[in-house]
Amino acid sequence: AVGYRKAHFLSLTKTILRLVTGN
Repeated sequence: AVGYRKAHFLSLTKTILRLVTGN
């Protein structure tokens, strides 16, 4: 469960970074 949560958090961070970079 912890690993899944960490992966989800990393995915969210990646998405945010992508939005910031795209902007």
